[in-house]
Amino acid sequence: MLEIAFISDFVCPWCYIGKRNLDMALAERSEYAISVLWLPYQLAPDVPVGGVDRMEYLRSKLGSDQQLAAHQDAVREHGQAAGIDFRFDRIQRIPNTLDAHRLLRWAQEHDLAADMAQRLFEAYFEEGLDIGEHEVLANLAEDVGLSGEDVRSLLATDTDLEPVRAGFNNAREIGVRGIPTLIFQGKWVATGVQSTEALIGVLDQLEAESAGVPGEAANDEN
Repeated sequence: MLEIAFISDFVCPWCYIGKRNLDMALAERSEYAISVLWLPYQLAPDVPVGGVDRMEYLRSKLGSDQQLAAHQDAVREHGQAAGIDFRFDRIQRIPNTLDAHRLLRWAQEHDLAADMAQRLFEAYFEEGLDIGEHEVLANLAEDVGLSGEDVRSLLATDTDLEPVRAGFNNAREIGVRGIPTLIFQGKWVATGVQSTEALIGVLDQLEAESAGVPGEAANDEN
């Protein structure tokens, strides 16, 4: 079994692109036995519960409307290649994503993490939904087959707050400073958006090594 840890946050557009590229790589190598573990990270840990106005926050970080526009144009271009229609015009607020990560943790317990992550990303970046609101999260949970009633009840408690916060801390303790970060087999780290082709190459190499044929994948590429 090949293991991939995917460290990301749901308000990170590059994480959404990275996820889609990984999805396409996994689809191309569907014959491989691969397990993806979703690990939490907060891109904007300073955002309070309830969120903040998106434009004001990004202006404070990027410095000007021109820099913000250039950033969004670059994201849209890469997003189109991954089949994503980023709709920044629909996003009003940047949420605190602690509860979204709790929801993903619960989805992972039901083997629905990939579906839940996809739904959270598209809800925020394509539909402009506030994924910090409990009712929004409960509805998204229902979309992937979880009980919205159960999720509402859990979100009203402190369930799994500490494990998720510990996950944020652990990411920083192991040196994660940029996302998405992918960790293959607990050893090899790739930071930033990886192309589908590059990911396929990594999967081929790891599969060859797990079969006891070191370097076979690299040799095949030459």
